[in-house]
Amino acid sequence: MAIHPNGLTALSGSEAGGIKLASLENGKVLGSLDSHVDGSSVERIVYLPPGSTSSSNPSLVASAGMDGRLVVWDLGVLSPRVVCGHPEGVTTLVAHPSNHMLITGALDGVVRCWDSRSGELAMAFRGHVDAVQAMDLSGDGWQILTGGEDCVVRVFDIRQGPL
Repeated sequence: MAIHPNGLTALSGSEAGGIKLASLENGKVLGSLDSHVDGSSVERIVYLPPGSTSSSNPSLVASAGMDGRLVVWDLGVLSPRVVCGHPEGVTTLVAHPSNHMLITGALDGVVRCWDSRSGELAMAFRGHVDAVQAMDLSGDGWQILTGGEDCVVRVFDIRQGPL
C-alpha cells in the first residue's frame, strides 16, 4: 500500500496481482493497474519522488511483485511506463529520494538498482544467500541496508558499486 504525498489517494496491491487506486476522501475506486501476472502477489508499492524520471509528472509509482516484475506506472493514464524483469519474485522496493534509482530486493538474494526512466539495470549487489526481506536507505540515500532470510543484515554503498 502507498498513500500519495497529498493524502488524497492510495494504492493497494493484492495477493492476486492487481493494484487499485482509491480516493481517501470517499473510498471509491478510481482505477486499476493491471500489469502483474494474475495470481502473483504485489509485494510493495512506492511513489516516485519528484525529479526521479525525465518527466515532471508527480503521479508516478512503482510496484514490485512475486511475478518478478518491477513496474513503473503513470497514474495520469493508468498504464505502465517501464517494466523490469527479475529471475525470481521481488520482495521489497525503495525509491531513491533524490535521483532516478529504484532499488529492489528479491527471492534470489540479489539487490538490484534500476534506472526508473529507462528500466535499465544500473548495478546489482550480491551477498545474501537467501531472499532479501527488508530494505531501506540511509538518510543520505547512498547506503542500502538489507535484511534477509539468511539472518544476515548487509550494508551496500551505491557510490562504491557492487563488490
